[in-house]
Amino acid sequence: MKLDRKQFIELGGVLGLALLIAGYIWYTSSEHMGLVSEILLIAGGVLVILWIVLDYRGILEHFSKRSTKLGTNTAVLIAAVLAILVFLNYLGNRHHKTFDLTSEKLYTLSDQTRKIVGALKTDVDIYCFDKSSSQQLRSISDQIAEYQSISHHIHFHAVDPQEHPEEAKQYGVTHAFDRLADDD
Repeated sequence: MKLDRKQFIELGGVLGLALLIAGYIWYTSSEHMGLVSEILLIAGGVLVILWIVLDYRGILEHFSKRSTKLGTNTAVLIAAVLAILVFLNYLGNRHHKTFDLTSEKLYTLSDQTRKIVGALKTDVDIYCFDKSSSQQLRSISDQIAEYQSISHHIHFHAVDPQEHPEEAKQYGVTHAFDRLADDD
């Protein structure tokens, strides 16, 4: 199979795009600009620029087709929807908000609690010694997350006394061992 000039140029352009993507992936995975990522990015950039310069008319001809315009519009629309979803996800994670829909407001912190937790000036470490799979621990960690949303001074540490008995003994925890022994 023999490649003509146009196919050779297009192959170089595709290879350049692949090298740019590979260089970017290498850079993001290594978290610093190393020699390999520099070589990949430069080689990819050079090949893409050569492709654009040498096949300028072919690229314009390709993008002037009706099917390409429709495909580009679809790609732009998909990218816009994805960008909106990523932005909404970012906002949701950054500004976590929960709503208590129970009539008794069982999961809402009182104004006094909000005032006290919000006024904390020093760090408060909360340790919970329980099995890491217990429902009670999940409930407690959800409650502590509410406190943490008010103050960055609250730190929660869940410790499984079976996995870390030395830490449990350091804090004088003995009752949890008895309860855990009864559970087995």
